[in-house]
Amino acid sequence: MRSLPPLLSVDDLAITVAGPSREFCFTNKQSTFYYGETNGPLRSSWQGLNAGGIECLDDYRITLDGRPLVPSQASLVNVYPDRLERHYPTEHARC
Repeated sequence: MRSLPPLLSVDDLAITVAGPSREFCFTNKQSTFYYGETNGPLRSSWQGLNAGGIECLDDYRITLDGRPLVPSQASLVNVYPDRLERHYPTEHARC
């Protein structure tokens, strides 16, 4: 009898991005998608949040203690099926 392969969790499906920024897309597989860059500025007019053919959001900025968290300064980027995580050097974040 063959045994089944172990089940994978969403976290097991992470893709680590090192080096140049890569494009990613999250979608509801119907009419909404968010298309962006892992660790760089947006490069295409298609990027952003689009719902039903309407561009709802072009880009966003996050600040921590009044300082911007710049995507290109992320030390590690992980793309999961359900989220994007950017990790920054400790001088950018306080615990």
